[in-house]
Amino acid sequence: MELNERYIHGALSVEAGERGLLPRRFTEEQLDGYRVSELRLKLARSCAGVTVEFDTDARWAEVSLYLRFVRPGRQVSFTLYADGNHAGTLTFPTACEGEMMKARFRLPGRACRAQIWLDPLALTEVTGLDVSPGAYVKPVPARRGLYMAFGDSITQGMQAADAPARPYPMQIARALDTELMNLGVCGGTFQPGLMRDVGLCPSLISVAYGVNDRNLVDTRAHFEENVTGFFEGLEALYPGVPTLVVLPLLCTQDGDTSRFATLQEIRCIIREAAQAHPGLCVLPGQDFMPLDTFFFRDGIHPTDAGFDRMTGLLLDAFSEPLGRTERKTPAAARRD
Repeated sequence: MELNERYIHGALSVEAGERGLLPRRFTEEQLDGYRVSELRLKLARSCAGVTVEFDTDARWAEVSLYLRFVRPGRQVSFTLYADGNHAGTLTFPTACEGEMMKARFRLPGRACRAQIWLDPLALTEVTGLDVSPGAYVKPVPARRGLYMAFGDSITQGMQAADAPARPYPMQIARALDTELMNLGVCGGTFQPGLMRDVGLCPSLISVAYGVNDRNLVDTRAHFEENVTGFFEGLEALYPGVPTLVVLPLLCTQDGDTSRFATLQEIRCIIREAAQAHPGLCVLPGQDFMPLDTFFFRDGIHPTDAGFDRMTGLLLDAFSEPLGRTERKTPAAARRD
């Protein structure tokens, strides 16, 4: 069958790549802030939140893929949802950059809506889509709402066991049946340069930076300037859009005094800057869950249980009117 950009969701644009369709989450101008290293730039070009979606009555579907980038030694996964339900994850433990691969999933053999989530930390071209003989297949129209998630490696999906679909932005988009623009990048920081008009009209926004800023920004004044500039740009581009600002989660850096500010001071700076703008609702991420191995895989990145907790708390916040306030998260440290 002929594959075109109408089958790709979660991308700002879809271009002709070396061998297939290449989804992009950022413009070239937005990528300027990630050119500090080749690895950071490749992670920014990766396919977090990107899906191949179609309606079909097939018994199986097979998506053909070309890996433009994958970190050496890292497995690559793709996850299928059928009619909103998890229907399987395929993992390739020895994937290599430059490899062609096929991911075939079983489908129910009746009319359903299929959604294949691409690996969030790999740059992947979609080269083909095949279904069982005699089945119909057609692209899924764009949904009415758009959830835009700014953030770092947690937002992009690092360390999630089901990396394509389990991170909180992906779960929120499915729960709300909205389009997703996942703008998370490993090592990401507050960058005013991201605030460019790219023609999107989000209905919901979340912002979750801070941990990397403490390590990568040189001075407190520079950090405060970046945070202020980011929120000013956000308000100018998307006035009135419900926005959650998630303060950094607990992590192993709490208590460290070796940088220009402690992580708790970073939280205070973000909170004060956000509260200067109407419509930004601050969530105390440090209260979401305790720093233990049930919720955190490595002392920084959540486990799947941690991502589930984040998802629930953000969904609760999005379900209520947002304003210039700070939400409390009572009992957030309790394991349900």
